[in-house]
Amino acid sequence: MRQISAKAWFLVNGFASMTGGQPVDGELTIPRMAAELIAEGAREVVVVSDDPSKYTHTHALQLPAGVTVYHRSELEAVQQRLRGIADVTILIYD
Repeated sequence: MRQISAKAWFLVNGFASMTGGQPVDGELTIPRMAAELIAEGAREVVVVSDDPSKYTHTHALQLPAGVTVYHRSELEAVQQRLRGIADVTILIYD
């Protein structure tokens, strides 16, 4: 059996870009997006943000367990690390 290695980067900016003009049903928050991607089998999900503090446990944007948050100054290092993982990894850029 061949193992699949896939990388996905999502830019979250308050707009939905879809190919067919589909309606967006409800708001897809970053915590919800991360939870759904984990449920679908992503090995690692990370968030890169200008303000990582908004994802602390005391804030309303609580991420699922195992999701790591980095400052955008670490973006290149995070991308390089994810490239080295032979599985499905997700980077969400807030």
